[in-house]
Amino acid sequence: MKKTKATIGAAAALTVISGCGGTNEAAEESESAEEVLENAITLLEERDDYFVETRIESEGEEETEIRETSRWVFPQEDGHILERMERSVNDEPTAYDISVEGGESIVSFTEGGETAVVTSQDYGEAVTQQDKLENMHENREFELEGTEEVNGREAYHITSTEETDGLTDYWFDTETYYVVKKDGSEGTLPHVTEEVLEFDLDPDFEEEMFELEEVVPEEMEIIRR
Repeated sequence: MKKTKATIGAAAALTVISGCGGTNEAAEESESAEEVLENAITLLEERDDYFVETRIESEGEEETEIRETSRWVFPQEDGHILERMERSVNDEPTAYDISVEGGESIVSFTEGGETAVVTSQDYGEAVTQQDKLENMHENREFELEGTEEVNGREAYHITSTEETDGLTDYWFDTETYYVVKKDGSEGTLPHVTEEVLEFDLDPDFEEEMFELEEVVPEEMEIIRR
C-alpha cells in the first residue's frame, strides 16, 4: 500500500489552526500543523491490511478499567473483510471475535469457555477513526505542540484548543502518521487514554487464523445462530 510522508519542521510547535488569516509565517506554520492531520487521514483512506495492538485505560467514577486488544484486518477483493479481534479486560480471560468462512460469518468465544457462537458477519455503518479525524480537521480548532516519544516512537502531538467533550489529544507517528495515542473523555467516562503498543501496516496473512476448525478449541461446542 502507499505510505504518505511529508517533512514538517519541529519549529511549528504550538501552531494554532483556525479559519482566520494572518501573516505568511503564521499561515506556513498553520499548514504544517494541518498537514499532520491531512496525512493521517490520507493514510487511513489508503490503508488496507493492518495489525494493531492497543492498551486502553478508562477511568470511571468507581474503578479504572484496562483493556488490551490485538486486531488483524485483511480486506478481500470480494468486499468481505477478514478480521480477528482478541481482547482482555483487567486480566480476565481473553475474548475472541474472528471472521470465518471467507468473511461471511464471525465466531465468538472466550478462553476457557464451553461454547463458540457463529453468526452472520455484520458490515453495518460505524463511526471510524477516519471519521473522527475528519471531523476534527473540518470543525475544530487545534494546535501542534511539537513532538514527544510514545512507546519508543517519535510522535507529533496535536491537541484541541476548544472546551469540548470527547477525545482532545492525538499523537501521530512521525514516520507514517499512524495514530499511536489518544486522550480525553468518551461517553460517560471522564478520562480515557488509548495507546498503540505495536502496529504493522503490512502484516503477514496466515489463512489458519480465520479457519473455523483451526481457531476454535477442540473441546468447545460450536453453536450457529
